[in-house]
Amino acid sequence: MSEEQLFRIDFSEAKTIHNLPEHIQSIQTNTSTGIDNIWGFSASEEHNNKSGPCALGTLLYFHDIGWNHLPKRQNGRPVNAPYIAEITRWSESPDLPGDTLGTSPATMLKSLRKAGLTANWYAANTFEATMHLIQSELQEERPVIVLLKRRPLEKPRLLEWQVVFKLAGQAVHTKHCEYEDAEKAWPMSQFKECLHMEPAELCCSVITARRD
Repeated sequence: MSEEQLFRIDFSEAKTIHNLPEHIQSIQTNTSTGIDNIWGFSASEEHNNKSGPCALGTLLYFHDIGWNHLPKRQNGRPVNAPYIAEITRWSESPDLPGDTLGTSPATMLKSLRKAGLTANWYAANTFEATMHLIQSELQEERPVIVLLKRRPLEKPRLLEWQVVFKLAGQAVHTKHCEYEDAEKAWPMSQFKECLHMEPAELCCSVITARRD
């Protein structure tokens, strides 16, 4: 990540998981839980820094949030391109220069809150505490946005917002923006590796969102 991008990230809203209720800390990660009725959105290939708008689209669509002038479904499937185009315009994302990250955590939070959701960003926590939080949210049937390192050889530092919707055994299942309704099952060890990054303040970044 460039110094310019780091400079533009506001870490003031990053929370510690130690401030959450104790029952979250006691959840075991070897059980299976998940959400079935969730759809993943994608951006066109020329926009490889739009994982933020796509993750926002997945969360907003899950919570049945949209715009009256856009059709919600066509041929039995959610309408992808117009929805993501509207979210990109409405959320003013991506907002960071270059294509390493694209959308800042602050813009993700602002957009979710603008949609009427209560959103929080947790970062720089331990992997174990982060997994407890993710599982707690899934048990309440709330998907979680996470920031992960993608590791293609040509872009070793590319970061991407994805949406965790299921934990099954030692696998973490996410929706991501590679293509419409794309899913990935991350082995737990790889998921842990891809949550850790430089700068350390971004490690284990997760965003929760709920309706009050």
